[in-house]
Amino acid sequence: MATKEPELVLVPATLQHVHLIASRMRKEDRAEVMASAGFRPAQAVRVCLRGSELARTVFVGGEVLAMFGVKAGDEVSIPWLLTTDAVERHPMAFWRASKAVLRELRALYPLMAQAIDARHVRAVSWARRLGFTVGDTIPYGKAGLPFHPVALGV
Repeated sequence: MATKEPELVLVPATLQHVHLIASRMRKEDRAEVMASAGFRPAQAVRVCLRGSELARTVFVGGEVLAMFGVKAGDEVSIPWLLTTDAVERHPMAFWRASKAVLRELRALYPLMAQAIDARHVRAVSWARRLGFTVGDTIPYGKAGLPFHPVALGV
C-alpha cells in the first residue's frame, strides 16, 4: 500500500515565521545569505520578507519547509527562497510545490532574475530544472564569491 504524501499548505509569510525558518535553515542557504549580503539567517529572513510584495511560508505535514517571496521591480522582479532541513525529508513535496508556485508567480511577475551561490549546487540545478536560464558565474555580494545569475522570461 502506498503511503500518502503529507499535505502542503502555503500561508502568507509573517514575522512570526522568521524563527521557524532561521532556526532550521539549510547550511547551503546559510552560506549563501552570508556571502551575498553578510546576513545571519534571521536577519536574511526578515530583510527578504520586509522587502517583498508577495511572500509565503510553506508547510508540509505541519512542518515548516520554506519561505519564498518576490521583490517587485519596474520591469524585472527578484524572487527569493529560503529552505529548511525539511526539504531533505520531503524532496518530492518541495519539487511539486516549487512547480506550482512558479506557475502562479509567472502570471504576476513574468520577468524574474536573481543570483545563486555557485557552491549551492542543488539550488542551481533546481533553478535550471524549473526553467531558469543559468548564466556563467560572476563575483557577487559582500564576499565577491562566484554566483550564477539566473533569469526567467528575461
